[in-house]
Amino acid sequence: MVQVLREITEVGTWLVKMRVVEFWCTILVLFALLINGKAEVYIVTMVGEPVISYTGGIPGFEATAVESDETLDATR
Repeated sequence: MVQVLREITEVGTWLVKMRVVEFWCTILVLFALLINGKAEVYIVTMVGEPVISYTGGIPGFEATAVESDETLDATR
């Protein structure tokens, strides 16, 4: 029971810290908006598999997936 209470307290403390961070991030955004007079928000979503797991299948694009003991050469 004591362990459960400690975990609840830790989660509660974490949530409070995240709320403080969220508050200050909001203040910074509003301050930047006040200074610049405009705000631009971009939402980027990615479609498809990440390059590290792409196994091929699209003509003209070779597979880039690596085996578990290989590394990815991101310069190609």
